Amino acid sequence: MEYARSHVKRYWGFAYRRALGISLITFAIAMATGVAFSSMLGAGGNTGFTSTIIFWGFLILITAAVLVANFVKAHTSCVKFLTNEEHRHHSRHMGIWMAALILGALAFLAPMLYFGSAVEPLVLLFSFGGVFWVLYLSVLMLFRHSYNEIAVGAIALWAVFFIGVMNISGTSAAVNPAYVLFISTIALIIVCGFTGIMMVSISSNEFLSEFENSASKRGSTRRKRR
Repeated sequence: MEYARSHVKRYWGFAYRRALGISLITFAIAMATGVAFSSMLGAGGNTGFTSTIIFWGFLILITAAVLVANFVKAHTSCVKFLTNEEHRHHSRHMGIWMAALILGALAFLAPMLYFGSAVEPLVLLFSFGGVFWVLYLSVLMLFRHSYNEIAVGAIALWAVFFIGVMNISGTSAAVNPAYVLFISTIALIIVCGFTGIMMVSISSNEFLSEFENSASKRGSTRRKRR
């Protein structure tokens, strides 16, 4: 965000880090709730296909609503501090960012639909790790903010993916896809939840530090006037 003033740039970084963190936490909670619900149905000997679809659909709607609400709030809170010139540049950058996220997400999520082998459930980790990389690199290149927590999450997802692939390839026994899917889902929940918590925590610390610096400057200015 070289086109924006320094305090606006800092606020953008704080607002979007917080929005991303809350979204990841919500996603992790929704995934964990869905897995727990599906597991309880399976343990009770009830397939409950219709109930499962309805329940997962409800979770997806809630997650999507929270994600949209957070990003709309972050965007509107940042835009009100921009000048007309800054807003013009910012709109162009946001458009490029949205396009990059959508195209990148489609590119990495596509293998989940066509990949067919014993490691297919692990592709879930590869796809989401790729989405994390797209998110991290696009923010870094377009807005000059480095959300290192996202990069760490991407590395963790890809590490579990490659370890899982090597373990499956090195065994001659039949692999249960349901078990691999369960492990992949648990790994995704843990990484997303931990990454989201770290982002919210860091954004809160940044906001507190910014407030303390502002209060200190105001106190210093008042003392000088006296």
